[in-house]
Amino acid sequence: ACAYASHEFLREARRVYDSAVELVKTAASAASKSSPSSREEEEDDGCATEALAALLHHHGLIQFRLEDYDGALKSVGRSLPLRERLLGKDHFRFLRTLRLMGDVLAATCKYSASVCCYDSAVSSMRKDPRKDRMLIAEVLERKGGVLTIMGELNDAMECLDESLCWKREEMGLAGIGVDGNSEEEDSLLTRTSGGDALFSVRVKLGDVHAEKGDNGAALSEYEKALRLRGEDSLSSGAFTESETVFILLVEARRHELSFDHEEALHYYERSLDIMRTVTPYRRDGISDVLHCIGRTHAGMGDYKTASKLFQDSVGGRRARSRHSGLDVADTFYQLGVAYQHLNKPKKALVRLGEALRIRKAQTGDSDLVAVTREKLGKIHKALGDVPKADSSYKEAIRIRRLIYGDGHDCLASLYYERGCLKDEFSDRMDQAAALFRDSLDIRKRTLGDAHPLVADTLYKLGCTLLKLGDREGAGHCFKDVVAIRKPSFDVSGGPDQREVAEMFFAVGTSFLERDGGHEYALASYDEAVRIQKAVSGSHHDDVAALLHNMATQFLERNMDGEALWCMEECASIRRRTLGGNHPGLAALLKSIGYVHEKQGQREDCLRCYEESARIWCNSSSSDEGGVEAAEAEAEAAATLGEKEAVE
Repeated sequence: ACAYASHEFLREARRVYDSAVELVKTAASAASKSSPSSREEEEDDGCATEALAALLHHHGLIQFRLEDYDGALKSVGRSLPLRERLLGKDHFRFLRTLRLMGDVLAATCKYSASVCCYDSAVSSMRKDPRKDRMLIAEVLERKGGVLTIMGELNDAMECLDESLCWKREEMGLAGIGVDGNSEEEDSLLTRTSGGDALFSVRVKLGDVHAEKGDNGAALSEYEKALRLRGEDSLSSGAFTESETVFILLVEARRHELSFDHEEALHYYERSLDIMRTVTPYRRDGISDVLHCIGRTHAGMGDYKTASKLFQDSVGGRRARSRHSGLDVADTFYQLGVAYQHLNKPKKALVRLGEALRIRKAQTGDSDLVAVTREKLGKIHKALGDVPKADSSYKEAIRIRRLIYGDGHDCLASLYYERGCLKDEFSDRMDQAAALFRDSLDIRKRTLGDAHPLVADTLYKLGCTLLKLGDREGAGHCFKDVVAIRKPSFDVSGGPDQREVAEMFFAVGTSFLERDGGHEYALASYDEAVRIQKAVSGSHHDDVAALLHNMATQFLERNMDGEALWCMEECASIRRRTLGGNHPGLAALLKSIGYVHEKQGQREDCLRCYEESARIWCNSSSSDEGGVEAAEAEAEAAATLGEKEAVE
């Protein structure tokens, strides 16, 4: 059976173990019925019982690897009390079985019970860590993996770091590579089999960093792990199919975090092909890879393909009574996000609701629950369901304050989103301003005063203060926005920079409303025009529309000179884009004529009115066009003082 297992013939190994367990059970039963007459016979009876415990342990291990979790739980559950009775709680064989029980419980989504098994094993081993330091390291590594699934990332990192220290100490590497440069460690380990011991813990450390959003640290750990396998490890043929799949998945994840999605798909699909060919019984493993492929397609913006893959993945993950697993919740969450991008908000709400139910049941008030609440809040907001959106944001804030305390950087986005909700859908501008200030304080402290997110928050705060009538406060906010945004503007940024132009326009308008703010307003408007021209081209209609809006603002404040310049620039562009006989140009020329008339510029006024009348006459035979033409001719006649013509 051991030989079969070592060569990945797991089904054959299970068949032999089934027979062996029955044989030992029969022998133990026969021995118990006899009346031992000597101490030697009693020892034989004990050996037979330990043999049964050992077989049950290995039987459970094979069932676990075959993803027969119910069978594994039954076998390991029978082995564990036998070994406790025969060997005691501090014996390394009992501790190995206890570790295996933790693995099985984790696979069946009993995460808290799994962690309890690991903690109990580590507690016993710490009494004399010299016995088996590598076993302590393995248990800590497994515990770190479960804590990562549960979203307890700081505790997971602590366990994995300690596991790494134990392994390095056991291998004589305690003083090597501790300064962040692991090349010396790699050169030692790639010549031996020692690299295998550190490979998996490095990968798990990378997973924790990836969950935290620290892609740089995650990539560093993945690269260290792959170096431990040596150059050209996949082409060497030195690994089993399971080991090859593991290496392929790490390579794929590394490329995924580097946004090299095509290469990531290549590695994920290779691993999937191997699993479907060699280990088709690993339905959970196949479902995990389908989830990863879906996530990669989502990263490429192909949410339609991603949603189909997530549906296939969640079907496999829910099999074998795993309806309440956190991996199932993760796939539901990703599926909900995909539906959100596919503009299917109601379907998104259903999937996110299922993810929330599982995460709440498994982890209580955890960050996983807070993340799900935040996403639900955004979708409820998009649907206009303000009470549910506000409730979701409020609950997410409560959980994160409970976990991390007030002022943690993870609260900044929640304060910002809830502030936007209050600003857009309620009359509680005072609450919106308070939320924006809370977000701003955190972002300034954690990101620095010149970060783009600080500028976004300042802009929203400024808009809210304008609604509250605090023009002075709004002006200060917008001035800071200009100071942050202007140095970082990049013409190559493309259409996304339209929002920057709109922001400068809003900033300029706010300054126009302040005494002494005209200089800042003109500078902001000039910047808005410059950015819009850089994005759209100097003669695009978007530039004309911006100039027209600026002219409107100037006219409302009797700034006729500035308004006239904007309108003439706008007319120049619209002659190019609309043609010389378009009614839109006629209406604009009529407005320009009116401004010239206000300034006493009779010749320019007459020229604009007459051209406007000509365009109306030539471009339309409708009653409306005739009325506009007559009105323009009348205004021209009035300018000349011809009373009969005016009539």
